[in-house]
Amino acid sequence: MNMYARRLLTAALAACVLGLALCPLPYIAAGALFRFPPLFSLVMLPPWLLGSGLLLGRYLRKPTEPPPTAGTPRAVLFLGEGASWIAIATFAYFLSGFTLMTAAERVGAACTAFLLTSAVCLPLALARRTALEQRLAALPSTAAAVLLLLILAASGAAAVNHLLTPPAFI
Repeated sequence: MNMYARRLLTAALAACVLGLALCPLPYIAAGALFRFPPLFSLVMLPPWLLGSGLLLGRYLRKPTEPPPTAGTPRAVLFLGEGASWIAIATFAYFLSGFTLMTAAERVGAACTAFLLTSAVCLPLALARRTALEQRLAALPSTAAAVLLLLILAASGAAAVNHLLTPPAFI
């Protein structure tokens, strides 16, 4: 695999990771937060903002610049990343239930939001090299290509199914 294809592959994987971290944004833009009581926003929004902020800060820095958490043990950083992903997944799970949708419709809507945010993040990932891209470059080319293909095929199929199937509750 040549250098440009490898760069496109790691940038596309990085865009998928960034899109997953920002997946709740289309729900927020569609007004999903207004369908919940204000307490929901007060309880759920801060952990998502902190988690997304931590991940974006760690992932979007240049690979040549030292991390802002240089003195922090690796185990603490991995625990922070894990807690951030849990906060993002929890927020996206509850936020995706803002209307009467079946489980398949919720998955399809989440995959649509994921693909949308990933597509928005792809130019950002291609514009400059990031620490996330450097981490993903450690994957073998074949494994990275298969992983990207599986992610895009599964989420694309769920999104197309969601967009072409009429809603169960009208």
